[in-house]
Amino acid sequence: MLWWTLRKLQSGNIPQRLQAISELEKVGDQRAIEALGRALRDWDHIEVRRQAAYALARLSGQESQTALQEAVCLETDASVCLQELKALWQAGVFQRDSISDALLVKAAQFGDDTIRVAAVTLRSRLA
Repeated sequence: MLWWTLRKLQSGNIPQRLQAISELEKVGDQRAIEALGRALRDWDHIEVRRQAAYALARLSGQESQTALQEAVCLETDASVCLQELKALWQAGVFQRDSISDALLVKAAQFGDDTIRVAAVTLRSRLA
Protein backbone atom coordinates (compact mmCIF):
# COMPACT_ATOMS: atom_id res chain seq x y z
CA MET A 1 0.00 0.00 0.00
CA LEU A 2 2.84 2.36 -0.78
CA TRP A 3 0.52 4.43 -2.95
CA TRP A 4 -1.67 5.16 0.08
CA THR A 5 1.32 6.16 2.19
CA LEU A 6 2.48 8.51 -0.57
CA ARG A 7 -1.01 10.06 -0.66
CA LYS A 8 -0.97 10.58 3.12
CA LEU A 9 2.36 12.37 2.78
CA GLN A 10 0.61 14.94 0.56
CA SER A 11 -2.27 15.40 2.99
CA GLY A 12 -2.99 18.71 4.70
CA ASN A 13 -3.26 16.77 7.97
CA ILE A 14 0.10 17.02 9.74
CA PRO A 15 -0.31 13.92 11.99
CA GLN A 16 -1.15 11.88 8.87
CA ARG A 17 1.93 13.24 7.12
CA LEU A 18 4.14 12.36 10.09
CA GLN A 19 2.69 8.85 10.13
CA ALA A 20 3.41 8.54 6.41
CA ILE A 21 7.03 9.55 7.02
CA SER A 22 7.36 6.80 9.62
CA GLU A 23 5.86 4.28 7.20
CA LEU A 24 8.15 5.39 4.37
CA GLU A 25 11.17 4.94 6.61
CA LYS A 26 10.13 1.31 7.14
CA VAL A 27 9.80 0.79 3.38
CA GLY A 28 13.18 2.39 2.70
CA ASP A 29 13.20 1.83 -1.07
CA GLN A 30 14.02 4.33 -3.81
CA ARG A 31 10.46 5.71 -4.04
CA ALA A 32 10.32 6.15 -0.27
CA ILE A 33 13.64 8.00 -0.23
CA GLU A 34 12.50 10.27 -3.05
CA ALA A 35 9.26 11.05 -1.19
CA LEU A 36 11.16 11.78 2.02
CA GLY A 37 13.47 14.05 0.05
CA ARG A 38 10.44 15.98 -1.20
CA ALA A 39 9.16 16.23 2.38
CA LEU A 40 12.42 17.96 3.31
CA ARG A 41 11.28 20.82 1.05
CA ASP A 42 7.90 21.32 2.74
CA TRP A 43 8.52 24.94 3.65
CA ASP A 44 5.17 25.31 5.46
CA HIS A 45 5.73 22.61 8.09
CA ILE A 46 8.95 22.49 10.08
CA GLU A 47 8.00 19.28 11.90
CA VAL A 48 7.45 17.47 8.59
CA ARG A 49 10.95 18.48 7.46
CA ARG A 50 12.47 17.53 10.81
CA GLN A 51 10.85 14.07 10.80
CA ALA A 52 11.84 13.50 7.17
CA ALA A 53 15.44 14.29 8.15
CA TYR A 54 15.24 11.79 11.05
CA ALA A 55 13.88 9.13 8.70
CA LEU A 56 16.53 9.72 6.04
CA ALA A 57 19.20 9.62 8.73
CA ARG A 58 18.17 6.10 9.66
CA LEU A 59 18.24 4.95 6.04
CA SER A 60 21.59 4.18 4.52
CA GLY A 61 22.63 4.82 0.99
CA GLN A 62 23.81 7.52 -1.32
CA GLU A 63 20.28 8.66 -2.25
CA SER A 64 19.30 9.49 1.34
CA GLN A 65 22.61 11.25 1.95
CA THR A 66 22.25 13.28 -1.24
CA ALA A 67 18.73 14.35 -0.23
CA LEU A 68 20.03 15.50 3.17
CA GLN A 69 22.97 17.38 1.62
CA GLU A 70 20.64 19.22 -0.75
CA ALA A 71 18.29 20.02 2.12
CA VAL A 72 21.06 21.56 4.24
CA CYS A 73 21.90 23.91 1.38
CA LEU A 74 18.27 25.08 1.11
CA GLU A 75 17.12 24.91 4.75
CA THR A 76 15.75 28.06 6.36
CA ASP A 77 15.11 26.74 9.88
CA ALA A 78 18.10 26.30 12.19
CA SER A 79 16.65 23.36 14.16
CA VAL A 80 15.90 21.39 10.99
CA CYS A 81 19.32 22.21 9.57
CA LEU A 82 20.92 20.94 12.77
CA GLN A 83 19.00 17.66 12.46
CA GLU A 84 20.10 17.32 8.84
CA LEU A 85 23.74 17.96 9.81
CA LYS A 86 23.52 15.41 12.64
CA ALA A 87 22.07 12.87 10.23
CA LEU A 88 24.90 13.42 7.77
CA TRP A 89 27.48 13.20 10.57
CA GLN A 90 25.99 9.91 11.82
CA ALA A 91 25.98 8.53 8.29
CA GLY A 92 29.70 9.25 8.08
CA VAL A 93 29.26 11.63 5.17
CA PHE A 94 31.47 14.36 6.57
CA GLN A 95 34.96 13.92 5.29
CA ARG A 96 37.50 16.58 4.58
CA ASP A 97 36.27 17.62 1.17
CA SER A 98 34.72 20.63 -0.52
CA ILE A 99 31.10 19.45 -0.16
CA SER A 100 31.38 18.97 3.59
CA ASP A 101 33.15 22.27 3.96
CA ALA A 102 30.48 24.09 1.95
CA LEU A 103 27.67 22.48 3.96
CA LEU A 104 29.24 23.44 7.26
CA VAL A 105 29.95 27.00 6.14
CA LYS A 106 26.29 27.34 5.10
CA ALA A 107 25.11 26.03 8.45
CA ALA A 108 27.42 28.38 10.33
CA GLN A 109 25.68 31.34 8.66
CA PHE A 110 22.49 30.82 10.68
CA GLY A 111 21.84 33.48 13.29
CA ASP A 112 20.97 30.79 15.83
CA ASP A 113 23.92 30.16 18.18
CA THR A 114 23.13 26.45 18.61
CA ILE A 115 23.42 25.66 14.90
CA ARG A 116 26.42 27.92 14.45
CA VAL A 117 28.30 26.27 17.33
CA ALA A 118 27.39 22.77 16.11
CA ALA A 119 28.54 23.54 12.57
CA VAL A 120 31.80 25.11 13.72
CA THR A 121 32.42 22.15 16.04
CA LEU A 122 31.89 19.67 13.20
CA ARG A 123 34.14 21.71 10.96
CA SER A 124 36.92 21.78 13.56
CA ARG A 125 36.75 17.98 13.92
CA LEU A 126 37.48 17.69 10.22
CA ALA A 127 40.52 19.96 10.32
